[in-house]
Amino acid sequence: MSALTFELGGLDPSTNKVRVQPEFFTVEGSEAAQSDVIVDFSWNRQIVGQDWHDIFQYKSPNDTFADLSYNTISGEWFNGNIVGDVPWDINLGGIGGYGGRMSLQPEGTTIARDLLQSISYDIFGTLGGLDMFSNEGAMLNDISGSASHQVWGDISSEIMKLLNASAASGMLGDRSSKNFAFHIFTDILNDTDRRTDAISAFDLSGTKVISVGEYKTWTVTVPSTSITATKGTTVTQGALTGTLDVALTGTPVTEVTILALSQEVFAPTTDFSIGNVVVTPTAATSVNTPAWDGWHSIPFMVGDRIVFTFTVSPMFGDGLGSTNGHGVGTKSVNTRKYKVRFTLTDE
Repeated sequence: MSALTFELGGLDPSTNKVRVQPEFFTVEGSEAAQSDVIVDFSWNRQIVGQDWHDIFQYKSPNDTFADLSYNTISGEWFNGNIVGDVPWDINLGGIGGYGGRMSLQPEGTTIARDLLQSISYDIFGTLGGLDMFSNEGAMLNDISGSASHQVWGDISSEIMKLLNASAASGMLGDRSSKNFAFHIFTDILNDTDRRTDAISAFDLSGTKVISVGEYKTWTVTVPSTSITATKGTTVTQGALTGTLDVALTGTPVTEVTILALSQEVFAPTTDFSIGNVVVTPTAATSVNTPAWDGWHSIPFMVGDRIVFTFTVSPMFGDGLGSTNGHGVGTKSVNTRKYKVRFTLTDE
């Protein structure tokens, strides 16, 4: 089964912003040859708040693709600072990042520091030029800050605009380029190895059909017992986990209904824990929940990537939108293009 990469479009942050101006006023060196910078972040699906599971969703009122709706929940997006956070890898590509030379990226390098290093190389013609800025810290803060005039603030705003536009177009059933959930799900459906248990391939008539959901409903037979537990109470069997799908009111019952992810396969005669109550079943059977029964998460797998690209055009204290208004000689500062890749991991 192969992982997929989903290109979610280019970002267009405002570049007509005044940046913190360097305070050192001498220059030496030559123009830098620029190349794309690839920045890799891990997105751990095992950590609450760092899983893609609830970002992109779909549902249908019936068993065909004709009326599918999509949703993008921007509030579930990665909540870090991709400009200021340390990625697990920065790759300057084969051309070379500065003047045709690869820089040695030290451990702890961020996009903010790479951008500042690029600015310093353009001005001074040396990778060591970064230390010639007496206000290096202020410049880094200006790049990685969250205010609207700072690089991360602009990038973050652009990401939210794209995700919110995806949600709006998706709920309207729009198949536009803004509808990320639609395009991601289509890519998965069109990949032979990725037709998971959330979908079936084709029915006999050639029509795509959503036949099963991401969850299974388990009916567990138990000796008559009185339990009080609300719907949604956690149910476990060893390492397996589900939730109670039908509330138990204290009246004696012989069946318990559990909702669980489809990969959770419960044993029919092994003890269950419903909250703090342990029961010993005599049988357990399951059925797939229909995919149109509410919102379902688009089925990502470990190794999938979400990619954004953005270009930063450093502009300085003259407020004129020029790249050589930094006051340190006459050398212009080049734009810098970043491709940020979020890779889903289990680590």
